[in-house]
Amino acid sequence: MAELDKKASALAVAAALLGDEGWAGFQGGANVQITPDLLLDFIMSGMLDGAANNDIIQRKAGAWINRTMAQLRADLKAPMILAQSGVAAAYTGGTAVHDFASFTLPGGLLGPNGSIEIESFWTSTNNANIKTFSVSLGAATALWSYQTSSTIASGLMAKIMNRNSQASQIIPRPTAASPYGVGGTAHGTSTIDTSVDQVVKISGQLANAADTLTLESYLVKVYPS
Repeated sequence: MAELDKKASALAVAAALLGDEGWAGFQGGANVQITPDLLLDFIMSGMLDGAANNDIIQRKAGAWINRTMAQLRADLKAPMILAQSGVAAAYTGGTAVHDFASFTLPGGLLGPNGSIEIESFWTSTNNANIKTFSVSLGAATALWSYQTSSTIASGLMAKIMNRNSQASQIIPRPTAASPYGVGGTAHGTSTIDTSVDQVVKISGQLANAADTLTLESYLVKVYPS
């Protein structure tokens, strides 16, 4: 029932977005009439990639205006998968911070109260040496980091939330394995401008170059608001 309510709400917003001005969609060079259902399907499936033959434009105030997928998702406040991979990436032989994955958070996608969740799953050499996992946004140093030792497998989550501004964030439990739970460390804060494109990085670091750290998979979800 909750999922049906969410879709009904999203369809209502999609209908409001269409309005009276009219929309036109293009797929393979063919003009497609846009309905609320079709608009929602396009956005949720990621079919709008900005290409000339795969786009949506809006008729507004007598002019046609391009609408990117990031803009439409932000308007709909539709959750989305920003990036994911199940291809293992291993690192050994050094002690510097190593970037295992990076991707772009489109400017304006989060909105003033949106959030991004980064789930990552790792394996590491099982010994007493420290292994550090981290997530960074933009040029800032790591906004979230977690250390472990004497473990083989780790499943971690970082969460970054805008707090009523596209340039102000809170990072729940920034040194814990998950944003959920209780602890004695204060939440983190940052002032990254998410109204413009920012690069997100999933990184790791070894204390001993002889050890191995492997990012097995990751999943990144965005909740615009």
